Amino acid sequence: MSDPCYNPALLLQTILHKDCFLVQIIISYSCLCVDGGTEVSPDTQTAAGEFLEAVFSILSSLNSLPRALTRALEGYLDRRHLWEHFYNLADSSKEEPALFKYIRSIVCESTTKLLIHLVSMMQACTDQSGPLVGKHLPENVLSKIPKEWNYIPKDPKFNEPSKNSTNLVIQALSFIFTHLPSTIASLPLPVRFLFTVAEKRLSQHARQLRSTGLLLWVLLVSLCQDLENGDTLELLSGQRLERGAKDRLSLLSECLQVSLGQQKGVPKPLVHKVLQGLEEKKPKWTSMQLQKARKLCCDSAFERVESGPAQDRGGPAELTEHKIRQLLLELCHRAGGSQHLRQIHHSIQLNEDLLRSVLSPHAETRSLPDSPLGPVVFTSEASGQNQCTTQFNPLTECNSIGRNKFDQSTFRGTEDCHPVNEMVILVLRRGATDPPEP
Repeated sequence: MSDPCYNPALLLQTILHKDCFLVQIIISYSCLCVDGGTEVSPDTQTAAGEFLEAVFSILSSLNSLPRALTRALEGYLDRRHLWEHFYNLADSSKEEPALFKYIRSIVCESTTKLLIHLVSMMQACTDQSGPLVGKHLPENVLSKIPKEWNYIPKDPKFNEPSKNSTNLVIQALSFIFTHLPSTIASLPLPVRFLFTVAEKRLSQHARQLRSTGLLLWVLLVSLCQDLENGDTLELLSGQRLERGAKDRLSLLSECLQVSLGQQKGVPKPLVHKVLQGLEEKKPKWTSMQLQKARKLCCDSAFERVESGPAQDRGGPAELTEHKIRQLLLELCHRAGGSQHLRQIHHSIQLNEDLLRSVLSPHAETRSLPDSPLGPVVFTSEASGQNQCTTQFNPLTECNSIGRNKFDQSTFRGTEDCHPVNEMVILVLRRGATDPPEP
């Protein structure tokens, strides 16, 4: 496991052994599981966060083992009471552990293509709302306009958004629900299973999650927030949003919130018009799409992936050498896969004594190292790079050996130094202790 000859296949097999038991030990005895009142240095937090990122990156990419990620993190989430963070995952303004930043990044990445296409749809529609002076004026303002101006007020019906814009929002809403199942399917299976387990722990939110489930809820709430964030949309699409496009995207967000039952207060009449228009075109279609997407997160979806000819009915999947090699090949083709494996390997090496004491047959009778931050030691990637980049100083290294170790009288290299000048050889043989000539 800690052999200098780094064996990534053996390392991966060790990580996955017995529901990632080795990773569970390292996390449970580290600063990641200490109480909130315990002071932890920033360097220690950074190093622990990098280890957790490496574990999440490796295990979340193993689609053939969807339960591995949850098994590795379940004890950590239980001990720190972190399941509630899944429900509020879309809100990035709150302080949270680093793990949820990685989870949010994967969930938000799945909606990027949806957002880019929605922006293109709204930008393609010409804004027919007109300038500000063309808006309907109230009666108290109209009564003060001089008659000699011959001002003719516009018909109030033109103040409402055009029928073309309303139909466009209906099309955009239909586009979202059409691609909702494929968006869920694009998420890694280990992440989907993690949300399925988290949903069972959040029974207090069962009423809100009844129609969508936790993962769909987080994904759609995140999508609504991005639709109202003009800076995010411009950054993703690479184009500047017009005022009319922003209004239509904001209307689309309100329609999504009402369909989720999330919006507070009375919805606008235009929102009802959009939702009613979609229901008339496709009766009960939105609820069918939600059910179709939610089925991708049910237990049967994970059981179908885990089942195979090498697995006994009801038993764990067999990690053969061939399967380990396949998983390793997939990891090494992912960005940062090899680096994350080496980081986990280094953490195992640093904490080898602790792991031996826990895994030994008489572990219950032995006392583990007592530390308020836990006995596990992590090193951050930045500090490791600084240590590796330390340059070799020959003067310091040679001086540490001692001058007495160098016997200049035994030097017999003159014959090999022709045609070097004999004076140069003589000076070199005198050594640094001889005083310089006047």
